[in-house]
Amino acid sequence: MSEIFLPSAPRDPRAQRTQRALEDALLAALSEAQAWEAVTVKALATAAGVTRKTFYSHFPSLEALAAQCLCRVFGEVLPLYDTTALTLPWKPRALMEETLACLAKQRQQLGLLLLNLPGHLPLKAAQNLAETLLDRALDANDLAPLGTAPRTYLLAMIGGVVHGMLYSWAERGFQDSPAILAAIMDSALSEGIEKILLTQAKR
Repeated sequence: MSEIFLPSAPRDPRAQRTQRALEDALLAALSEAQAWEAVTVKALATAAGVTRKTFYSHFPSLEALAAQCLCRVFGEVLPLYDTTALTLPWKPRALMEETLACLAKQRQQLGLLLLNLPGHLPLKAAQNLAETLLDRALDANDLAPLGTAPRTYLLAMIGGVVHGMLYSWAERGFQDSPAILAAIMDSALSEGIEKILLTQAKR
């Protein structure tokens, strides 16, 4: 199983602190209503107390830094998706509600990232998270991998729905309860995903 969504955390504690400081600087810039287009490597490096050279030793671009921020926020839900939770037949609505409740605890960071970053970044993060969870589900049920075409379109569908709903949730100030969103996402996604998985042969 390939855990593609998990960031490769540096072993050096100093490197970890630097990366976190740069993430915090990006979130601070976005919270000050600074447009993404106006964010610069120089400004973030200065705010984090490092040089431009140090920034580029950790991240190849601003988008890579933003992607890691998204990865950390979305990655908080990964412990919920263990083998027990993903073994068919599952209870997706309860799991989705727990997932959304976990994300709601990070609503400030999540809202900043969803509403201010270029849309392709959170969409890609949602698709990457979906891919990690799909692989976990296949492993948990000892199922054969999906073919390239169904896998590609399934991940595109899941990523698009998840990103769209989370974006709307953030736009609405996270006022809707996780239970409401879980019911909608369950109806929109879960039954179809379960049917696709149940058609897969055992390994």
